[in-house]
Amino acid sequence: VLVVCGHHDPATPARERLNGVDVLRTPVRLRIGKGIVSPSFVPTVARAARRARVVNLHLPMLEAGPIALAVRGTPIVSTYQCDVTLPGGVLDQGQVLALDASHRLALRRSEAVAVSSADYAQHSKLYAAMDD
Repeated sequence: VLVVCGHHDPATPARERLNGVDVLRTPVRLRIGKGIVSPSFVPTVARAARRARVVNLHLPMLEAGPIALAVRGTPIVSTYQCDVTLPGGVLDQGQVLALDASHRLALRRSEAVAVSSADYAQHSKLYAAMDD
């Protein structure tokens, strides 16, 4: 098992093995609210996916759509945690639109989607993409 994530905490190593799981953290170049920008994240996941039997995406994640496009031949399973809502400014609304588009693409390309409950999924604004 390999976990690829952003290296958001400089106190952690870029690579390590935790309880038998390899962890690879990509450099973070910018923070936007709770989000991070790591330009090497998508290519790193795409390279790892070529050797994987399955890719598990945990959403919300802005890079989900680009990863879903980059991953060819490896099944994707998406774990959808929640719809994203932000206070309402123009920048916030732009972020939500970008996230929703990225998530919609990833969900449609997923072999399976896991959510906390069927009720949550049915009331999500992205339910149609989960049900494809």
